[in-house]
Amino acid sequence: MSFKRTTTGYGDFSSTAKRYAHLAPSYATSVLRSLKAHVHQGEKDLRIADVGAGTGKLALQLSELGFTGYAIEPNDAMRAEGQSCLRTEHGFQWLAGSAEMTTLPDASVDWICMGTAFHWADPVRTLTEFYRVLRPHGFFTAIWSVADYKRDDLRRRIEQRIEEIEPGLQRSYQLALRVMDDVEEILLRSGQFADCLQIEATNFEPRSRAQFMESWHCNHDIVSQVSPVRWQEILDTIEDMIPSEPLTLQYRTRSWTVRRTSMS
Repeated sequence: MSFKRTTTGYGDFSSTAKRYAHLAPSYATSVLRSLKAHVHQGEKDLRIADVGAGTGKLALQLSELGFTGYAIEPNDAMRAEGQSCLRTEHGFQWLAGSAEMTTLPDASVDWICMGTAFHWADPVRTLTEFYRVLRPHGFFTAIWSVADYKRDDLRRRIEQRIEEIEPGLQRSYQLALRVMDDVEEILLRSGQFADCLQIEATNFEPRSRAQFMESWHCNHDIVSQVSPVRWQEILDTIEDMIPSEPLTLQYRTRSWTVRRTSMS
C-alpha cells in the first residue's frame, strides 16, 4: 500500500519526543546486569556508546550500572529531549550521529549498544562502522524492549482490531520482530563479529489509563499511513477497549551480543 502522509512521518519521533521520554518502556534490569557481567570480563572502566539513543532511556539505565560514554542520536528533537533527561553528570556525552556514521574515532569504545533501534539501521554499513570504532575484542549488543504480543492479551486484541479497521498497515513493531528473527545471522554473516550470546527476560510496566492512551499519541507508523479521520477512529476504538483501572503492560527485553573479531 502507498503511505498517506500526515504531519508525522513513518519512523519520525520528532513531534512526540517529550512524550516518548517518559512513556517508552524500560529494559529488563536482569538482562542489563547479565550483559554487564558478560562484557566486563575483568575490565574496569569500559567506555560505551548507546547508538540510536533516542531520549536516553537505555543510556540512563546503563549509567545506573556504572557505565559512562556516549549517547548518539540522529534526531534533533529526541537528542534535545535526551540531553534534559540524561545530563552530563550521568557520565554520557551526547553526539549527533547515526549507526552508519557515529562520528566516533577509530577504536574508541569497548561496547556499543542499540536499544530498540537496530531495525532502523542499514546492517552492512552499521556493522562496518561499529567494527571501526570498537576496540579489539569489543562488544556490540542489539537489544529491544517490545510489547509481548504473545502474552499480553490486551495488546494482542488491540492489534487485531487495528488490522480489522485498516488492513495491511506497515507496523514498526512487526519490522522489529522480523529483524529479531534474523538478527543472529545478520550479526555473524560478515565475519566482523562472532560468539553471539542471546539473553532475554520479561519486564512489566505499570500504566494508568491516561498514560496508555498518551503512548498511542506517540504513534508514528499508523498515523503516517491513514487519514486523520481514520486515525481518530482507531484511537476511539482503543480507548473503548481498555479497562478503567490501572494497567500492567507486559514487555519482552531481548538482546543479542557479539564480539568484534580480529580480521586479517
